Amino acid sequence: MWKASKYASFYVFCRRNGHVHNIGASPSANGKCAVVAVETAVTLLGNSGWAPPGCFGAFVEYCDQRGRPLSPDGLTTRELRFYIKYLNDWCGSSKTSQISIRVFDDNLLGGVNGKNASEVLVKCALADGVYVCAAYSSLRVTHCFAIKVLSGDKLIYDDNNVAVEIQAYDAEWIMGIIFLRRSALYLP
Repeated sequence: MWKASKYASFYVFCRRNGHVHNIGASPSANGKCAVVAVETAVTLLGNSGWAPPGCFGAFVEYCDQRGRPLSPDGLTTRELRFYIKYLNDWCGSSKTSQISIRVFDDNLLGGVNGKNASEVLVKCALADGVYVCAAYSSLRVTHCFAIKVLSGDKLIYDDNNVAVEIQAYDAEWIMGIIFLRRSALYLP
């Protein structure tokens, strides 16, 4: 159907028809919940100096200067990945570790939607570690948060929750999961 349309690519066709979700558009985090989730995940990994104050503003400015401004509706997954690479390049001149892009690229739980999406998130088996999850509500409002898994227990971290067990987290709003990606330090 998209080939018969006026749109040049499948992505543009899907975007125009409301099938592409930007992440990080949560009003509670000033539209930056994806950035907050990644920075929280990195801190949980013990790499607290990875994202210095003001780094997201510098990233936005960098994107504007190169002629590719960020999406006004929230970050796309591609833009979030680029943000991680941007800060990894900055890490080369500091004493902090980089985040493994190869590990982050693996989407462990994407494309889950419907009433049982929150149940799938609660019940999925995850190895110990730190993850970043992007999900959306029935109104297509997206939110991104970090999950720390320790001995099978999942703890949620976002702008309103710190170390809340997943069973106690109000996950009723989750109608779909865009991605669940592991965050890990790069080990040469």
